[in-house]
Amino acid sequence: MLASTGLSFDVIAVSDEHDCPEIEVRESPYLHAIWYGSENPEMIPDFLKYSMFELRYNPYLTELTQNLTTDDHSILMNVKSETDYWREVEGEKYKQAIVGLCARSAELDPVAVAMESEQIALNHNNRTAARMKDAIDSLSPNGHRAVVDYIELEITPKLTYPQTNSVTLAEDDPDSYLESFAVICYTMANRDFPPEIKKAMECHQTRSSNQPVRKDQPAVGLYPRTEN
Repeated sequence: MLASTGLSFDVIAVSDEHDCPEIEVRESPYLHAIWYGSENPEMIPDFLKYSMFELRYNPYLTELTQNLTTDDHSILMNVKSETDYWREVEGEKYKQAIVGLCARSAELDPVAVAMESEQIALNHNNRTAARMKDAIDSLSPNGHRAVVDYIELEITPKLTYPQTNSVTLAEDDPDSYLESFAVICYTMANRDFPPEIKKAMECHQTRSSNQPVRKDQPAVGLYPRTEN
């Protein structure tokens, strides 16, 4: 979700029509922590762990084949088979909640907007987690133990979770928060970025695709990584 990226975009116009507008991507100071599952597994939220398990699960997963019953596999495959439909329905529910907040945002102070936005995201994430958790809790005792162990030992250590706080941003810099929220509202309503941001991104993408790739140029990542 755009509201929890922890990044802000500035588009700076240029006079030369042959050059692309500059895009400055800044990491928000309100990205308070980046949690690594290998170091702080307790800080990785359930919705992220369960979503990754749902993505990875199949009846032939080596670590689980000997521990899950036929009924266990049926339960998990049923959840997985409904993923696309559920995401569409849940995604629309989330969108309508944000669109409703956008419509009322002019009547609210920035902190109230931020608090409600975070609550909408929290409710969405909790529903995401509960869907898979309910299925896992209904497995046989051995199956339940095997899946929980697999999530904690095989999935969680490989996850990274950037924790953001839009409420603090709204308190300290309300104008910047409202600008960021306006981008979210525009994107939700139009299923696309605002024209000035989209134009700058497309220009940079086109220019980059026409340039040879340098083998000595390191890959760019949004978040810092620790060396193992």
